[in-house]
Amino acid sequence: MTSAVVVKPLTEDALAHPDSFTEVWNDRGSGGPLAVRFFTMNPRSGYTCLGSVALDNYQTPSPDKNLYRCVKSDYVSRGQGYYSLIWIDRGSGCPKAVIIYGNIPSGNSGYDIESNTFTAIGNYNTLTGSPPMLNGQVVKNHQEVLGLASLEDLAFVVYQTPDMEFVWSDRMTGCYLDIAVYRSKGHSGTYSLGDVAARSTNGKPEVGYVVKPLKDDALVAPDDYREIWNDKGTGGEFDVTFYQTICPSGYVALGDVAVASYTEDPPVDAIRCVKLDYVTNGQCDFVWNDRGSGSPDSLTVLGSKVYSGIKRTRSGSDYDISQLFRYA
Repeated sequence: MTSAVVVKPLTEDALAHPDSFTEVWNDRGSGGPLAVRFFTMNPRSGYTCLGSVALDNYQTPSPDKNLYRCVKSDYVSRGQGYYSLIWIDRGSGCPKAVIIYGNIPSGNSGYDIESNTFTAIGNYNTLTGSPPMLNGQVVKNHQEVLGLASLEDLAFVVYQTPDMEFVWSDRMTGCYLDIAVYRSKGHSGTYSLGDVAARSTNGKPEVGYVVKPLKDDALVAPDDYREIWNDKGTGGEFDVTFYQTICPSGYVALGDVAVASYTEDPPVDAIRCVKLDYVTNGQCDFVWNDRGSGSPDSLTVLGSKVYSGIKRTRSGSDYDISQLFRYA
């Protein structure tokens, strides 16, 4: 299930209610138990509406303007995303036709913020071009500004990205549990804080996170990496080596990294360490261990809310939660 996005303006002119609504479609004649009408929002000059809206009755003339906002066009990006078909009313029996498209950000941009909006278009028309998106360079997620006096207090910005690069899976290793590792990729100037480990049965993560520093000392490259574990002897389809991130004094890694090789070191830009002032102790959950792999060493993978911490163990059960962090 996708989550909805609500916004709060930090400047007076950032948002404005739509001037009016234009009805695109209604389900009269469909025989459905629930009434619905889809509308396009018509913005005032200088503003952009990010999606369509729905009304659950036939009696109200139009949606309430006070429930919706359009965004100042200066804060909107366009040209990176795409429209994805969600639903078409063929077979409904309605005299009108409609197609519902999801407004999806591009994996090539680390700045687009997904608002989970949709666009309703009548008469089975095909949408071309790209949908408008919130521009993450000027629009901030609420976790980033919560409790801050001003945007100048931000040390770095966390961006959501749908671009998840496959690194490794335990396919053919014989492990009792399945796992796959991915790396969050973002726009130039953004960095991962650790690779993402996911149970293979849950599928590829829909989104990951990358960060962009706003203060010079907020993020730094690691000093080094220390090998934790590799899958030699497991018979796996893919080679992998897991590495612990070694950070400079005063900094900490929120996660570790994996490399699809026995000989290559992780790239310097694969990850960033975070200044200790900006982290807090986090919670962790068991994700995976290599039982059944046949490896002479053991590995347990623990996951935080977003990032994964990885620790080599002998028993496969002595979790070290003291070294797991999440961003504050």
